[in-house]
Amino acid sequence: MNIVIRPANESDREFILTTIVESEKSGGDVISYGGMFRMDEAEVRQLLSAMLDEDIPGQEVCFESFLIAEIDGERAAASASYVEGAVGMTAGIIKGNLLMHCVPRERLMASVERMRLVASVTHERTVGTLQIESGYTDPRFRGHHLFSRLLHAHIARRQAQGIPFSKVEMIMIDSNERAKALYVRIGFEVLTKKGTDNPEIFNLLPGNTKVQLEMKLPNTQ
Repeated sequence: MNIVIRPANESDREFILTTIVESEKSGGDVISYGGMFRMDEAEVRQLLSAMLDEDIPGQEVCFESFLIAEIDGERAAASASYVEGAVGMTAGIIKGNLLMHCVPRERLMASVERMRLVASVTHERTVGTLQIESGYTDPRFRGHHLFSRLLHAHIARRQAQGIPFSKVEMIMIDSNERAKALYVRIGFEVLTKKGTDNPEIFNLLPGNTKVQLEMKLPNTQ
């Protein structure tokens, strides 16, 4: 079995779209983009594809952010990374501008209250930390520790680019116990949780609580 980790490119578009969508579902059926903008899955993929076309670094919906894991030449897993604030703006500002550019205005205007509810459970990302986003492994290839391989490849890649960071952060749905247990096993610790009792959240996210995890790198405090 030959495992290769490589940067993503245009030919990986459909696999990246699947990666983002399945990561958003977090083991459930709800996609946040779909809930907020009242889009079905096909429309969400079209939106994400339009965002990929812009290819703006500093956030996850970007070819430059993704690494692909291949097994014997077949795409098996993927994840994204960026260093928060390294391009001069936070990921939240960049994605907000992308959404304003790519989402039809009428859908944006109608989504304001829904976006506020999602924001109420969203953690602030720490500037200068490596953010890991949108991890997904094709079910056929699970059990090969591909997420861990991708994680260490992201760390090495960003270090080689000379971008300083001492910690890695992730934000995920707290109820995805299987994924959370994996992340803790490879070195992440739970930092904080943010949740809401508003039942509408279940139409927007796969769970009502998000958790922020942190992994310190060796030789850092």
